[in-house]
Amino acid sequence: MAAIKDIIANVIHDMSAGSRKDLAALWQEICPQGTQVADLKEGIALIHVDSSARLVHLNARRSALLKTVQARCPQVKELKFKVGKVT
Repeated sequence: MAAIKDIIANVIHDMSAGSRKDLAALWQEICPQGTQVADLKEGIALIHVDSSARLVHLNARRSALLKTVQARCPQVKELKFKVGKVT
């Protein structure tokens, strides 16, 4: 029989994985090109972008984008953009 701490850890992991998938799907609706959800941890969504120009553009729109995301994914408290690998 599994220890309760292991069960709780698995449930939390499954919940966060589902949240990240939901966020990734939503993000593709909002910003379909040149970006990708890299991580969602402790309410902070890390979004990889393909260029520094797109990074500047998204940073300028950060608060509006956050409101849009929070309407469907309220667990997201902050958006962070970083130039990184986008597949």
